Formats: sequence, C-alpha cells, structure tokens
Amino acid sequence: MKSKGFKNSRESRSLFQDEEAGWRIEVDSAGMIRRMMFRHDGTWQPLPFRQDYWAGPRWELDGKHVTLQRVKTNTWRFEGKEGDITCLLKYASLNGRLAIVAGLENRGVGSFRPKFARFILGLDTYMEKYPDWNDRFFPTLLRCEKTHFWGYAMTPKGRILAVASPDPVASWSLAYQKGEHRIYTVCLDLMHTLPLPARHPQNLTELKPSEAKTWTIYLFEVDELDHLKSGLARLIGAPMVAADRYTMGEGEKSAVTIFSPDQVKVRVERPDGTTSTLGVKAQGNDQYTLEFEPDDGFGVYTLSITSAGGKESETKLSLRRPWSWYLKRAREEALHHGQYASSHLEQWLGLHSAMLARRYFPAPELDAKLEERLKTILNLQWNLDRKVPKNIPHAYRFMSNTAQMASVLEDRYRVDNDKKWLELASGFADYVLTCQHPDGY
Repeated sequence: MKSKGFKNSRESRSLFQDEEAGWRIEVDSAGMIRRMMFRHDGTWQPLPFRQDYWAGPRWELDGKHVTLQRVKTNTWRFEGKEGDITCLLKYASLNGRLAIVAGLENRGVGSFRPKFARFILGLDTYMEKYPDWNDRFFPTLLRCEKTHFWGYAMTPKGRILAVASPDPVASWSLAYQKGEHRIYTVCLDLMHTLPLPARHPQNLTELKPSEAKTWTIYLFEVDELDHLKSGLARLIGAPMVAADRYTMGEGEKSAVTIFSPDQVKVRVERPDGTTSTLGVKAQGNDQYTLEFEPDDGFGVYTLSITSAGGKESETKLSLRRPWSWYLKRAREEALHHGQYASSHLEQWLGLHSAMLARRYFPAPELDAKLEERLKTILNLQWNLDRKVPKNIPHAYRFMSNTAQMASVLEDRYRVDNDKKWLELASGFADYVLTCQHPDGY
C-alpha cells in the first residue's frame, strides 16, 4: 500500500491515494473531495462529487457551514470552529478502504445541544438528464442501528458505493432540490435532537464541556450487491442480516442468514409484545443461519441480533394477510380519502386499487361511487372526444398524468371488457407518444 500527497498549485488540490487498494481522492484546501476515482481493470473511473454549496465532506452545525483549514502542511487533518465547537475532518487508509474521520470537540463551559450536527458527504447524487444520470450514485439504502451505520448508493449501470461506520450515527438526511424530487447529496446527522426512531441511537444529543466525539466513515466500491453485507460485517464488526423472505404468507417460513465476525444471539419480539430467544446455527466463514416461522399470527416480528462484541442490529419480518384483504381495504380507503382532479396524478392513484378490487371482488355500492369519481376526473381534466388534456394546471404534467390515467383506464376495461375504456386508454397513449422527445424523455 502506498499513500502519498502532493500539492497542485494551479487547482490548489492535494492527492491522497492507496494505489494497492485502487482508489484516490483529490482534496481542496478546506478538506473537501473534489474528485474521487476507483481503479477497474487497469483504468481509473471517476465517482462524482459536488462542487457547489453541497460540496463535501464538510460540517454543518444547525444550518451553519463550518469552514475547515489544513492543520500543518502535508497532513490530512483539517479543523474549523463554530463558537466553542471545534470540527475535525481527517483522511486515512484503513484496511485498504478510504476512511473519513469526523470529529467534534466542545471547548466551552456549557453543553452543546444542537438540533443537528450534520456531516455533508458531498457525493453528487443529482440525476437531471439522460444519459448523465447513468453515472450518478443514487442513495439506495441508508440505515442507522444503535451501534453503527451502513448503506450504499448505486448507479443505473450497476456500480455500488458502500457507506458505513462502526460508530453510532444519530440519523441521516438527503439534501433535496427545493420543491423538487432530485437529491443533491447525502448527509449524516452525527448528532441530533430527540425524538428519533427507536432503532436509532438515543444518546447522541449532547456534547459536554471538554468532551470530544469521533466517527469513522468508510467509502468503498463493492463488486456485487450479494457481497455487500458480508463485506460490511467484516469491516465494521457488526452483524448484518439477510433473509430470503421479509414478508411471508400463511404457512411460509423465512431463511435468515447473519454475517458476523463474532458469535450472535437473536431475540424476537412478536406482534403481541412477547419476546423469546431464537437458536442459530454456525455455518463457518462468519455466517450464522436460522429458519424463522411466525407463531403469533399476522403482524410484524422484530429480530434483534447482538454480537459478542456488543454490536446490535435489527430486522423486521412480517406475516401478511391474504392479498385480497389489502386490496379490499385499499378500495375502501380510496373512497374514504377521495380521489380528485389535480395537477398531480398522486391525487387519484387510489383508482388503481379501486378498479382491481372491483374486478376480483365486486362490491356494487362502493364500485358505483368510485366509478363516478373516475368519470368526474376524466371530464374535468381531459377532452374525451379528442383524447387530450384540457385542464391540467402544469404543462409538464400533461404526459405523466395522461400516461398514468391510460393505465387506470386499462384496469377499468378489464372489469367488464367494455371496449370504450380500452379505446380511451389507447387514445391517451397515442397522445403521450406525440409528446416524447427523440431520446425518449
């Protein structure tokens, strides 16, 4: 392993790398990653980081960005202050992985109780247009456990970036574009005020005078998703759980695998609140298995896994009711909450459930009321003779709303095979095709 740094005066960046492990980062004078690359088959492939307000890694305390500076020349430690709080950022290569050490120290006389102490990663997750988004890492899964944190981001092309910490992380958040669906980057709220979900650590709310906390955060690529959990278990020393079924029907069981470098104990909490321990079988190679069979009726069963090293993980398995039960309830809720004309198709998506329930489980009184809602929405928002939108507030919604309604109409056709619904759906689909750009967008 070779790790070195040098100064590029033109860009004011330094290079930190582990050639043997196959990764490198370019860091600016404030410690933020400006470029990250991983080696694949002898070539270096970039991993995008932001260059704007959401660049990182960097600290944000209760909404205030903290500016960091390098501590001494040729070191990989950066510090900054906000009031009495000193913020730390340090880079290291541990176990062949890029390790980012984030720290806070209270040098004041009073306790520091932030709403949040946020560590902005700076990974560019913003998916704006094709084909650029094929190389963006979408934050696919992020999960806090009481004793550690893990997750991953993935590109449409299948590259996987793991994010993990052996230390407890209070919470996480996504930096959304204001008023839109796009995500700028991922943030780890290393401290956060309560309340938090019960599975999260509950004691990362205060930094007492002279107290310091540090968190080690790993960023590394994974070749296959099936290797993610076993690799994370070895790296951060925490049990990772995989199941072939997280939701079971009556009479079904779930095969559970636990990856852990230490022995584990498993406790189950049933839907009625009772608990007991479950036996596990050691399979070697840091793997343990158990066969789980629900024994307390429908509902959620919480499995709590504790390793001999003190790490805790949790997973939930559910015994579901028959699918017919959910479909009937969905129809009732669609009528209860109302489906109505809007600029956003989400306001009438309940019509899907309504039409499917009507097809398989007719309920004449309910079905008649929901059909009236469908007709009202159609007449308010589309010209049914020309099969084009007439009253959808935002033009950019014309295509998505019309396409979605075509799908609802297809569901309605299948209720009684009345072709007028299928012809209307076909006309809506034809209209959508006229709106598409040559690249399909």
